[in-house]
Amino acid sequence: IIEDSHHPRGYREWVGRRELARRKKELMEAPGPKRCYVCHALFTFVEGEPTLEHIIPKGAGGSNHDDHRENLALSHWRCNVSKGSSRI
Repeated sequence: IIEDSHHPRGYREWVGRRELARRKKELMEAPGPKRCYVCHALFTFVEGEPTLEHIIPKGAGGSNHDDHRENLALSHWRCNVSKGSSRI
């Protein structure tokens, strides 16, 4: 946890790969239809497994790096790459 007085929660989280993998699994196993955060299309899983998307991008600057569950979503790999470090 990184204290950040400018963040609405007052802190940001920075976790390792294993925890990110767990959080992705939680998102994939959550009830209801799975939609891409970027294009909003339903996942067909024909195009491959969804990727983990940071709503506020990690590449937007060190102060924005936040792995908190509220900042994570699923997206197509292609959509994630095209979005890059921009915000939607």
